[in-house]
Amino acid sequence: MILLVNANLSEHRYIPDGGAANGKFHDYMPEWYVKVGYTIVQTMIINAILPFSTLGTSIVVPKLKRWLDNGFSGDPYKTKKTGM
Repeated sequence: MILLVNANLSEHRYIPDGGAANGKFHDYMPEWYVKVGYTIVQTMIINAILPFSTLGTSIVVPKLKRWLDNGFSGDPYKTKKTGM
């Protein structure tokens, strides 16, 4: 989507864009790589790291809650809860 938003398709008369593609970059100019290319690479890096951070928090948070519940004793049967 970011490619179409920043594209300038005015030189192609057979592509119906509905006026949406009135960006400032013709084809792949050097400025395109600075603005659009950087944004695409940044999105790829975020999408590469996010699954691992989600997995890490899904493991760490429950262990931290159990650790806080048993009063840092390490005994899994010691708890502050009164019932099941």
